[in-house]
Amino acid sequence: MASKLYSFYQKETLMVLAENPYQIIEDIVGFSFLRVDKIALKMGIPFDDKRRIEAGIIYALNAYIFAKGHTYLTLDQLLYAVRTVLKNIADKLIDEGLETLIAKAAIMVIDGLYTIKEIYFKEKNIATNLLKFNREIEVDKDLIISEVEIVEKRLKISYTKEQKEAIVTALTNPLTIITGGPGTGKTTILQGLMLVYSKLYNLNIYEASIANYIGLCAPTGRASRRMQEVMGIPAFTIHKLLGYDYEGKFYYDESNLLPQSLIVVDESSMIDIYLMDQLLKSINNK
Repeated sequence: MASKLYSFYQKETLMVLAENPYQIIEDIVGFSFLRVDKIALKMGIPFDDKRRIEAGIIYALNAYIFAKGHTYLTLDQLLYAVRTVLKNIADKLIDEGLETLIAKAAIMVIDGLYTIKEIYFKEKNIATNLLKFNREIEVDKDLIISEVEIVEKRLKISYTKEQKEAIVTALTNPLTIITGGPGTGKTTILQGLMLVYSKLYNLNIYEASIANYIGLCAPTGRASRRMQEVMGIPAFTIHKLLGYDYEGKFYYDESNLLPQSLIVVDESSMIDIYLMDQLLKSINNK
């Protein structure tokens, strides 16, 4: 811990610790509130110090959001989370800390709901990037339907009307969500989609280079391996597709877009807001 601190702050390390040890949480990855709080209290910072209260509120809001899968909290939810972390702190001090954080925009309040600044802007980025897909793809629908019929013979299956519509919709729109419970034929749809897409754009789906044109990915390694087994072409975790490295940085982003012209994301409901933002802004929609 000392090595990390000195590496980041150098000669200012002791000064930062003396002025506000909770600043470490914002500056250095890997230092949580609970970890820093132990250091601060041992240094003699009062348990009701405003710096501790503000850091505790941010931590509680973040922790509750991620534990429950929310992006915003009601005031009651927020106060419950804060009191769980900051025990024996007067309500008045918590209210003052919350007002201060709102005043300096560390916490955003939208229609009476509370979130941290970073999540607020991630949501806005996601919405903006989704609008990139608001266009039609010029492709012959009759040709798609005829290719679907060829796929049916090749796979020795018969698609339902809804499954055929799903394939046609996915190939004529830049953004499509295919949803359904287990056993409803999503994988079968995806197989047809891959085969028809490769035929439309003259791709050999079974060549190793296909991963440069079609990006199959999923939030977990297990899900991506299953995709690869079923589809017979390379699939990756979303992190690997985006070139995530050991330093916590992504190779692909808005200034270095993914090369693939088709991205298929399995189990997308499992993606958190940070990864979804990174994925969407890295997709080339030209």
